[in-house]
Parts: sequence; structure tokens; C-alpha cells
Amino acid sequence: MTRHTLVNLASPCRDAFRVEGFRFSPRQRNDADTSVAIVAGLNGHELAQMHAAAQLVSFLQTHQAEDPNFITGDILIVPAVNTFGFNMGERHWPLDKTDINAMFPGFDQGETSQRIAHHLFEHLKGFEWGIELEDRRDQYDCMPYLRMINSGFEDKKAASYFGLQFAHHRDFVPSDAGSLQYNWSVWHTKSYGLVFGNKQQIDNNTTHQVLDALIRFLAKVGAIRTKIFEGYATNVITQDAITLIPSQRAGVFEPRQRVGNFVKKGDLLGKVFDALDGSIREKIYAPVDGLITCHYHYPLIYQNTIAYRMISIV
Repeated sequence: MTRHTLVNLASPCRDAFRVEGFRFSPRQRNDADTSVAIVAGLNGHELAQMHAAAQLVSFLQTHQAEDPNFITGDILIVPAVNTFGFNMGERHWPLDKTDINAMFPGFDQGETSQRIAHHLFEHLKGFEWGIELEDRRDQYDCMPYLRMINSGFEDKKAASYFGLQFAHHRDFVPSDAGSLQYNWSVWHTKSYGLVFGNKQQIDNNTTHQVLDALIRFLAKVGAIRTKIFEGYATNVITQDAITLIPSQRAGVFEPRQRVGNFVKKGDLLGKVFDALDGSIREKIYAPVDGLITCHYHYPLIYQNTIAYRMISIV
């Protein structure tokens, strides 16, 4: 393993801003070797993503020390990009509140976040596979899942290599244009977003699940040599299969079903109570048979807020 500084920008008020990456390569490199880049921490709330990437670095380093032939492909892991955001507890770049993950492929003469994206992307271009570890930007508990953008260069078959329960294959939207995942695909890297975790929270069970998925993928594409347990037969779903269940009333939200549960139409999903007198304002029922993938994760819910997301069984 080698440790590289991928981005190094001087700062007027503190130490220089640096982004570091960890490179794992086979003993004898070959142009035919598979290559995988894994990036986490593009925003300062992605503590779970940084932790999962760091655990993967530790796993690969330990096994490479035990077996020099363990690494069979070119692997680059970047556990944290927006380190200023992490230190200050801010999601976006703290100095001007811009989103680094909206600046790709970047501009070396632009604003700071554009320069960060540019210098980082220069190291990320050319990989066969790209995986972005990301969180949701809302108040939800969700199952870990893959996100694929319909760009014409995605690989739906290889989505099953992670062994997660489902992958969401969705259409391109204009806000994707500056994202790392989409720009990877423009430069012919087969890219995925691995979405998991709550803002600024680390759940060890989820971390282990994601770490297993990443190890499984690396083994399946030939980047490492190790025995693995097979995961789920991944269901690739589109927006049509997702059922959104809003709350009709505002109040204190009490979920009654957990993420990952299969429910039948008519099953009780949750209740909404009056915040002051404790009376039940609404009971939320499943409108279809299906798998619960997300539920609202905040005590107060507002009218028309999505309480649950489900994958419908048609």
C-alpha cells in the first residue's frame, strides 16, 4: 500500500487543505488488471462513509501484509475529501457553502470547491470501476442500496456483485451533471453510488454490511483474491416500483415497522400523535404489498412528509 496526497491547497488561516488516497497494486502490474476507485466524504456529514472506507483500507492492508498476492488489481481508496467540513460539522465546503459533489469535473482556475474537484478528478479518471460512498440528504433510515444513473455506460449486471438487496436505476436529472458519479460515466468509468447511513452517525451493523459488499465486489471484479460469502440476488428497480407513503397529518411520528420488513397491504406502518394532547391523529397503513426500504427518522413529522418508502411487489 502507498499513501498519496491527491489534493494540496494552501490555506490563508490554517494548515494546507489535503486530500489523501490509499493505493493498492499487485506485485506485477498488467495493463489488463482491473482498476477500482472508491471515494467517500465528499460532504462533511458523511462520517459513516468515511469510516467504512477507512475500514476497507485496514482490511486490504492487513491481508496484503499476510499475502503479497492478495491484491490482484489496482485499487484507490479516498476516505475523506471535505475534511474542513468534517472538522466544522458542516455538510458543504465551509468557506462558501458550496457542494464539492456538484463541481465535477472541476475547474483549476475556478472557486476553491471547483479546484478541489478538478485536482481530485485528475486522479480518478481512467478507472474501470468507480464507487462513491454517500449518505441520504434527508431525515430517513434506509437500507443500504446502490444508485445507478441512466447514462448509457452503467453496468446493471455487475450491480449484483455487491450482493445488496436492491439497486435503484434512475433517470438522469440536471442536478447530476456536476456529480462525481455522473462525470465518471462521461469518462467511461462504470460507476455506482452506494447509499447508506444517517447524517453524522455511524452504525456498526451497517458498516459491516457495506464493508462486506465492497469486499464482495472487489473479489467479483478480480481486484483481490479472497473467499467470500454470496450476498443477495440484487433486484434492479426503477422509480415505477417505488411507493411513497406520505403522512396526512402533522405531529409526533411513531414508526411501527422497521426498514427491511416485508409487509402486506393494510398492515399498520406507524402512527402520528397530537404533540400536545397525545391523541392519535393518524394511523398509516401499507397501500401495497412490498419491502420497506426507508422510514422517516425524526420525532416530528409534517403534513405531506413522506413517512415510508416501499418497493412494491407487483
